[in-house]
Amino acid sequence: MNYKPTRVELKAVQNPIFLVLSSCFPLAENFAVDFDKDEFLLILNQFLEKIRDKVGVSIGIESSESGYTRAWIERLGSLMGKDVAGLVLDGCVDFEIWDLVEFLIINGVSDHSCYSNLVNRLVAKKRLDLLCLCIKHASDLRAYELLAILKYFLCPAKH
Repeated sequence: MNYKPTRVELKAVQNPIFLVLSSCFPLAENFAVDFDKDEFLLILNQFLEKIRDKVGVSIGIESSESGYTRAWIERLGSLMGKDVAGLVLDGCVDFEIWDLVEFLIINGVSDHSCYSNLVNRLVAKKRLDLLCLCIKHASDLRAYELLAILKYFLCPAKH
């Protein structure tokens, strides 16, 4: 990266998306999301592009191309902030953007506090592959999350 933004500069970019996403993906169950998958990706891409503008990097992919969002998360994910990354993870699960969920799990972009909710939601959506990735890559799974995963593996028909 050409320029390393200060913590204050990053917060100035992170706060607006955090406010938007936290109002749309609260912890309450059965909450109706105010926008669709395309709008979510648009908001996320605009956020990542603001970070890009701060650090002055490029990825060589046009916004209309497949993999655009993932490429930016790969390049700038560490600058998203853990709170924003957790909300992005929630949105990706809600909209079933599984390649981004996979990337966020594998690269540990999200904070460990997201895993309890994530494990339960992946069990509900019967995403065995992503649960396996959680086991493999989330070094700080608690007993509760491990128990939920074991229950799913041992009795998948009940979920």
